[in-house]
Amino acid sequence: MIIWIHSYTPFIMGGDVHAPVATDVPATGPFDIGAGYQAYMVASPSGRTFVVEGITGAIIGSTIERVRKDVATADRDVMAAQIANAEKWAKRANVVKPAEFWKHVNK
Repeated sequence: MIIWIHSYTPFIMGGDVHAPVATDVPATGPFDIGAGYQAYMVASPSGRTFVVEGITGAIIGSTIERVRKDVATADRDVMAAQIANAEKWAKRANVVKPAEFWKHVNK
């Protein structure tokens, strides 16, 4: 699954230094997180786990339970707008090898 995060990458000369960084990693799921949304779980090489939103691949939390609580109290219109925005960010992502990606996550 392609996953991504926002990251500051100052060495993109002439480019967007705040562009998202993405990689392709194994994922488990899908898991129901409420409101009609699904998510997947991924693990970093250090063993940390992350919940990844199922449509966009954005990292949205560390546990399914915590994400479900967030979704239960979230405004549905705000969530829809965030996912639409995340789809745009995901398309702009600089795809890197997993080892490089996890360096950005663990900053």
